Amino acid sequence: MANIKSAKKRALVTEKKTAQNKSKKSRMNSMIKKFNEVVSKGDVEGAKKLLPEVVAAVDHACSEGIIHKNNASNKKAKFLKTIHQLESGKFVVRLDAKTAKKQEQKAAAARKAEEKAKEMEALKEAKAKKEAEKAEKAEKKAPAKKSVVKKIAEKVAPKK
Repeated sequence: MANIKSAKKRALVTEKKTAQNKSKKSRMNSMIKKFNEVVSKGDVEGAKKLLPEVVAAVDHACSEGIIHKNNASNKKAKFLKTIHQLESGKFVVRLDAKTAKKQEQKAAAARKAEEKAKEMEALKEAKAKKEAEKAEKAEKKAPAKKSVVKKIAEKVAPKK
Protein backbone atom coordinates (compact mmCIF):
# COMPACT_ATOMS: atom_id res chain seq x y z
CA MET A 1 0.00 0.00 0.00
CA ALA A 2 1.14 3.51 -0.71
CA ASN A 3 2.63 5.64 2.07
CA ILE A 4 1.86 9.06 0.62
CA LYS A 5 -1.60 10.51 1.10
CA SER A 6 -2.05 11.47 -2.59
CA ALA A 7 -1.00 7.97 -3.72
CA LYS A 8 -3.53 6.40 -1.33
CA LYS A 9 -6.25 8.65 -2.68
CA ARG A 10 -5.25 7.88 -6.27
CA ALA A 11 -5.51 4.12 -5.54
CA LEU A 12 -9.01 4.58 -4.10
CA VAL A 13 -10.13 6.72 -7.06
CA THR A 14 -8.75 4.17 -9.53
CA GLU A 15 -10.61 1.38 -7.75
CA LYS A 16 -13.85 3.34 -7.86
CA LYS A 17 -13.47 4.26 -11.55
CA THR A 18 -12.62 0.66 -12.45
CA ALA A 19 -15.86 -0.52 -10.82
CA GLN A 20 -17.85 2.13 -12.71
CA ASN A 21 -16.23 1.17 -16.02
CA LYS A 22 -16.95 -2.51 -15.44
CA SER A 23 -20.59 -1.67 -14.76
CA LYS A 24 -20.92 0.39 -17.93
CA LYS A 25 -19.17 -2.23 -20.07
CA SER A 26 -21.37 -4.94 -18.58
CA ARG A 27 -24.47 -2.90 -19.44
CA MET A 28 -23.24 -2.55 -23.04
CA ASN A 29 -22.47 -6.26 -23.33
CA SER A 30 -25.90 -7.15 -21.93
CA MET A 31 -27.56 -5.06 -24.63
CA ILE A 32 -25.44 -6.75 -27.28
CA LYS A 33 -26.43 -10.18 -25.94
CA LYS A 34 -30.13 -9.26 -26.07
CA PHE A 35 -29.69 -8.11 -29.66
CA ASN A 36 -27.88 -11.33 -30.59
CA GLU A 37 -30.61 -13.46 -28.98
CA VAL A 38 -33.29 -11.69 -31.03
CA VAL A 39 -31.18 -12.13 -34.18
CA SER A 40 -30.60 -15.84 -33.51
CA LYS A 41 -34.39 -16.29 -33.30
CA GLY A 42 -34.70 -14.66 -36.71
CA ASP A 43 -36.91 -11.79 -35.54
CA VAL A 44 -36.21 -8.92 -37.96
CA GLU A 45 -38.67 -6.49 -36.38
CA GLY A 46 -37.39 -7.12 -32.88
CA ALA A 47 -33.81 -6.63 -34.04
CA LYS A 48 -34.75 -3.33 -35.71
CA LYS A 49 -36.41 -2.14 -32.50
CA LEU A 50 -33.38 -3.04 -30.39
CA LEU A 51 -30.84 -1.56 -32.80
CA PRO A 52 -31.10 2.08 -31.59
CA GLU A 53 -30.76 0.99 -27.97
CA VAL A 54 -27.72 -1.17 -28.71
CA VAL A 55 -26.07 1.54 -30.79
CA ALA A 56 -26.74 4.07 -28.02
CA ALA A 57 -25.16 1.76 -25.44
CA VAL A 58 -22.08 1.29 -27.62
CA ASP A 59 -21.83 5.05 -28.28
CA HIS A 60 -22.15 5.80 -24.58
CA ALA A 61 -19.36 3.33 -23.76
CA CYS A 62 -17.23 4.95 -26.45
CA SER A 63 -17.86 8.48 -25.20
CA GLU A 64 -16.99 7.40 -21.64
CA GLY A 65 -13.69 6.00 -22.91
CA ILE A 66 -14.52 2.41 -22.05
CA ILE A 67 -14.02 1.18 -25.61
CA HIS A 68 -12.10 2.75 -28.47
CA LYS A 69 -14.02 4.69 -31.12
CA ASN A 70 -12.89 2.27 -33.85
CA ASN A 71 -14.10 -0.66 -31.78
CA ALA A 72 -17.47 1.06 -31.37
CA SER A 73 -17.64 1.74 -35.10
CA ASN A 74 -16.88 -1.90 -35.92
CA LYS A 75 -19.56 -3.13 -33.52
CA LYS A 76 -22.21 -0.83 -35.02
CA ALA A 77 -21.25 -1.92 -38.54
CA LYS A 78 -21.69 -5.57 -37.51
CA PHE A 79 -25.14 -4.83 -36.12
CA LEU A 80 -26.23 -3.15 -39.33
CA LYS A 81 -24.75 -5.94 -41.45
CA THR A 82 -26.60 -8.52 -39.34
CA ILE A 83 -29.93 -6.74 -39.81
CA HIS A 84 -29.31 -6.49 -43.55
CA GLN A 85 -28.59 -10.24 -43.70
CA LEU A 86 -31.76 -10.98 -41.76
CA GLU A 87 -33.83 -8.86 -44.15
CA SER A 88 -32.30 -10.52 -47.20
CA GLY A 89 -33.21 -13.94 -45.82
CA LYS A 90 -29.76 -15.25 -44.98
CA PHE A 91 -29.63 -17.36 -41.86
CA VAL A 92 -27.66 -15.49 -39.24
CA VAL A 93 -26.69 -16.79 -35.84
CA ARG A 94 -24.85 -14.48 -33.49
CA LEU A 95 -23.65 -16.12 -30.32
CA ASP A 96 -21.20 -15.02 -27.71
CA ALA A 97 -18.51 -17.46 -26.59
CA LYS A 98 -20.31 -18.44 -23.35
CA THR A 99 -23.56 -19.28 -25.10
CA ALA A 100 -21.78 -21.28 -27.79
CA LYS A 101 -19.83 -23.21 -25.16
CA LYS A 102 -23.02 -23.97 -23.19
CA GLN A 103 -24.74 -25.23 -26.34
CA GLU A 104 -21.76 -27.45 -27.14
CA GLN A 105 -21.79 -28.83 -23.59
CA LYS A 106 -25.53 -29.54 -23.79
CA ALA A 107 -25.10 -31.29 -27.13
CA ALA A 108 -22.19 -33.34 -25.77
CA ALA A 109 -24.22 -34.29 -22.69
CA ALA A 110 -27.16 -35.31 -24.89
CA ARG A 111 -24.88 -37.47 -27.07
CA LYS A 112 -23.34 -39.04 -23.99
CA ALA A 113 -26.77 -39.80 -22.50
CA GLU A 114 -27.90 -41.31 -25.80
CA GLU A 115 -24.80 -43.52 -25.99
CA LYS A 116 -25.30 -44.61 -22.40
CA ALA A 117 -28.95 -45.47 -23.11
CA LYS A 118 -27.91 -47.56 -26.11
CA GLU A 119 -25.26 -49.27 -24.01
CA MET A 120 -27.80 -50.08 -21.28
CA GLU A 121 -30.25 -51.39 -23.87
CA ALA A 122 -27.54 -53.64 -25.32
CA LEU A 123 -26.71 -54.94 -21.83
CA LYS A 124 -30.38 -55.65 -21.12
CA GLU A 125 -30.71 -57.52 -24.42
CA ALA A 126 -27.59 -59.56 -23.69
CA LYS A 127 -28.87 -60.38 -20.21
CA ALA A 128 -32.26 -61.42 -21.56
CA LYS A 129 -30.57 -63.58 -24.19
CA LYS A 130 -28.41 -65.32 -21.56
CA GLU A 131 -31.44 -65.96 -19.39
CA ALA A 132 -33.32 -67.41 -22.35
CA GLU A 133 -30.39 -69.70 -23.17
CA LYS A 134 -30.16 -70.72 -19.52
CA ALA A 135 -33.87 -71.55 -19.46
CA GLU A 136 -33.54 -73.63 -22.64
CA LYS A 137 -30.62 -75.57 -21.17
CA ALA A 138 -32.57 -76.13 -17.96
CA GLU A 139 -35.55 -77.45 -19.93
CA LYS A 140 -33.32 -79.82 -21.90
CA LYS A 141 -31.52 -81.05 -18.78
CA ALA A 142 -34.64 -81.43 -16.65
CA PRO A 143 -36.24 -84.23 -18.72
CA ALA A 144 -32.86 -85.93 -19.08
CA LYS A 145 -32.39 -85.99 -15.33
CA LYS A 146 -35.84 -87.51 -14.85
CA SER A 147 -35.10 -90.27 -17.34
CA VAL A 148 -31.76 -91.03 -15.63
CA VAL A 149 -33.49 -91.16 -12.28
CA LYS A 150 -36.21 -93.43 -13.69
CA LYS A 151 -33.61 -95.77 -15.20
CA ILE A 152 -31.73 -96.01 -11.93
CA ALA A 153 -34.95 -96.55 -10.04
CA GLU A 154 -35.94 -99.33 -12.45
CA LYS A 155 -32.59 -101.08 -12.05
CA VAL A 156 -32.68 -100.87 -8.29
CA ALA A 157 -36.33 -101.81 -7.89
CA PRO A 158 -37.07 -105.52 -8.14
CA LYS A 159 -39.14 -106.67 -11.08
CA LYS A 160 -42.49 -108.29 -10.35
